[in-house]
Amino acid sequence: MNVMKTISFVVTGMHCESCELLIRSELGELKGVKNIHIDYKTGKGSVDFDTRYSSDEDILASMKKAGYSTRLTDMPESHEKPEVITTKADASNPLSITISTEVESRGNAQDPNSVIVFDGAVQIKRTVGVTVPRGKEHMLESAVQSFVNSN
Repeated sequence: MNVMKTISFVVTGMHCESCELLIRSELGELKGVKNIHIDYKTGKGSVDFDTRYSSDEDILASMKKAGYSTRLTDMPESHEKPEVITTKADASNPLSITISTEVESRGNAQDPNSVIVFDGAVQIKRTVGVTVPRGKEHMLESAVQSFVNSN
């Protein structure tokens, strides 16, 4: 099974295209690495890799080996759209809906001196249950969208 992952990061110390090339070369040595994007002007980059062969730590170590301090940024935005399924409510069967989300992020954060100040995982779980009274079914979609779009 091919398990591709994308991570984004900020690189400290790049000042020219040669810096980009050094990092690309070092990352390219890792097994399973694809689609390396480095921009010295913004100090940002991203890489896709197969988690069977490389890890976040391998990526960070590779950039450190190239001579640059790096820290992971937030996970890339998901482009998946949630599916909302509705059923009409009636007197004997009011509409109830439960929405659950779970997000887990792993990585580390470094201070400006490349000292790791956090190394681990953050997990966020939310569950919301809603019962829609008869005659108010029209309010369901906006309630669900508010939940989906909330932080």
